[in-house]
Amino acid sequence: MTGGIAGFGKSALLAHKICEEDVNANGGLPDRQVKLVVYDDQNNPSTVPGIYCKLLDVDKVDLVMEGAGSVPLASALPIVMQRQKLFIGLLGLAVNHEFGYDGYFAMIPSGFDPKPAFTKGFFDVAMDQNPRPPSIVIVAADSPAMPQMAVIADAFVQFI
Repeated sequence: MTGGIAGFGKSALLAHKICEEDVNANGGLPDRQVKLVVYDDQNNPSTVPGIYCKLLDVDKVDLVMEGAGSVPLASALPIVMQRQKLFIGLLGLAVNHEFGYDGYFAMIPSGFDPKPAFTKGFFDVAMDQNPRPPSIVIVAADSPAMPQMAVIADAFVQFI
């Protein structure tokens, strides 16, 4: 696993391999053993379409999981939807909001209204201050997902 979140990818892969070994040591699935098929998307959304086409059309996988992040998940979701496969996304913020795909499951602690979920607590605390802050500054890191977070935070500010 390489790219900007390689550490997370390596630990997630290790966890998946442990699960694969455990399931197979206990007899596997009813009709077969579990086999992980893994490709490194390098946390680069331009590599995602080719990888997912290969996973679904060549490798013929039954279940798809994306390692982490809104950007690669959003790149993969339309491809998975076309093939009507189950898709589990890790740490993707509001990825399925626009699509409404019923075969997508998000593994992220953001609740039923994910867009403001990670910023709401900060704004709640800020608004409880006495005196209230006269302004709010939003800084976004140089990452494909951070501008989305800044837009979400900016939209949340409009409600307070």
